[in-house]
Amino acid sequence: MAAIATVMELFQPGDHLIVDADLYGGTIRLFNHISEKNGISITPVNCSKDDVKACIRENTKAVFIETPTNPMMNITDIKALAEITKANHLLLIVDNTFLSPYLQNPLTLGADIVIYSGTKYLSGHDVPIRKASEATFQTDLERWAFQIQDGYDWAMLYDIEADDGEIEKGLIQNLVSCTDIKCSS
Repeated sequence: MAAIATVMELFQPGDHLIVDADLYGGTIRLFNHISEKNGISITPVNCSKDDVKACIRENTKAVFIETPTNPMMNITDIKALAEITKANHLLLIVDNTFLSPYLQNPLTLGADIVIYSGTKYLSGHDVPIRKASEATFQTDLERWAFQIQDGYDWAMLYDIEADDGEIEKGLIQNLVSCTDIKCSS
């Protein structure tokens, strides 16, 4: 959730986001209780079958999806949705937790930002909580990198002491190598 909350910092009061209607409950709560409180309007849409274009407003800045969705496992065509978002100068944000970068690479399909939960298929529930984000878009990349620097560096680049006192650096390196993130420690 930290990565999603951090990505939401890209947006300003008055901005509008289209989000898939079927998302992880924590994501829905973040959007409905935090983002809307901060002045960001949210329109839920079934992105796997509804007309996303019809929901775009003048102040729409991004489309946020999971594919497959949680819990209904709906599949959204990332490439087709990316064509719509790019034609309308919107960011496409994909939570790729279920399929992981091993099975699906949203960046190669046109997504601008990809979010993974490091506590699911990348590392499992028995490790410290981690989230990862990737980006390829150029506009606002510098501002975004500045905003996520502290949380991202902590999750991705630094050793984390586990409950048993051992250092979890290997798992962080696994996460970095399987998501093709280039970094130095």
